[in-house]
Amino acid sequence: MPKKGFKCVKNISNIVKKLKSINEGQWLQGWGWDQNNWRDTGYPTKEMLDAVSPKSPVYLKRIDGHAAWVNSRTLTITNITKKTQDPDGGKIRRVAGSNEPNGVLEELAAIPYMPMVLVPKSEKAMLRFLNSGQEMAMSYGYTTAQEGRAMPNTHTFLENAAKEGVGITEEITQNLFECGVDVITTGNHVWDQKETAEHIEKEERLLRPENLIFPSPGRGFGVYNSKNNFKVGVLNLMGNIFMKKCDDVFETVTNFIKKYSLKENFDFLIVDFHGEITSEKMAIGHFFDGKATLVVGTHTHVPTHDARILKFGTAYQTDAGMCGDYDSVIGMNKENSLNRFMKKESTKHFPAEGEASLCGIIVDGNKETGLAQNIEHFIYGGRLTNTH
Repeated sequence: MPKKGFKCVKNISNIVKKLKSINEGQWLQGWGWDQNNWRDTGYPTKEMLDAVSPKSPVYLKRIDGHAAWVNSRTLTITNITKKTQDPDGGKIRRVAGSNEPNGVLEELAAIPYMPMVLVPKSEKAMLRFLNSGQEMAMSYGYTTAQEGRAMPNTHTFLENAAKEGVGITEEITQNLFECGVDVITTGNHVWDQKETAEHIEKEERLLRPENLIFPSPGRGFGVYNSKNNFKVGVLNLMGNIFMKKCDDVFETVTNFIKKYSLKENFDFLIVDFHGEITSEKMAIGHFFDGKATLVVGTHTHVPTHDARILKFGTAYQTDAGMCGDYDSVIGMNKENSLNRFMKKESTKHFPAEGEASLCGIIVDGNKETGLAQNIEHFIYGGRLTNTH
């Protein structure tokens, strides 16, 4: 969208209307509006874009890049509602006299969503996108570039270096659901595949850690109906020690139990704590003792032999282990991993492809209290000793 020549909102709306007919349902992006140059000065609203593009999400950057004008479809996709608070360093403009977003996002209320709109969705398009940018920079004599808007939780949108063994895609998600999986939790690799940020907004059964820094796409908690009509809460958390930066996990869980309680909001509660160190996992286990059905650790890939029921009735295991080939280095090809440790010739990590072990936990819950009656670890197949 050209940055000059528009004297009113109607001019922009007419262009959006034409583009919408070409790409119905796809992202429509533009740049260059400046309300100070319009005859009808004042910030635009989402209703102006809704009138010409009710189904296609629209994201129009202001001329200075410090604000975005969006329609209702975009607000839905990004989960920005009247309950959404302004992030630090950002502002969600509201309809006068209410908390309803009016369609204008400023600074850090807008910038984190730019990669969702701007980054190509296929590898081929991504390479073309990056190569074009490099060629343009070099044509002016620039050999180094810095992205001033890079965010801690969005840099992975601009690279997709990890092709196998990390992250999750929509295809993998659907394959797991077809195998009978009810809910998927994630951890520090949740954004390793760039498509996840958009897919996780649509798929309520795919969770990311609840304490990721705001704003992050998706959700970290959900309540799901089991096949026998019980309500099961699932809370996904990530530790603070030796992990990617996220909000204080103990502050997050303190706020959580103020809002939700076992048997009042759900029949059972499962807590997946994705963390590096044992002490932090155990502390979370004791925090939720009597408040959750199960607290289970993930991330370290090795199943721990400490499955037990804590003092007040919560089942606990420090780490469930991984599902994969244990004739490996935490699931990755062992020869290549050894070469990397020994600083010999190697490649990026790639998965081991031997027979897999399925590791997990089986918990019996009391339908009256929501607490655990029994817990046992489960290992099937592969190199580990089978328990079932």
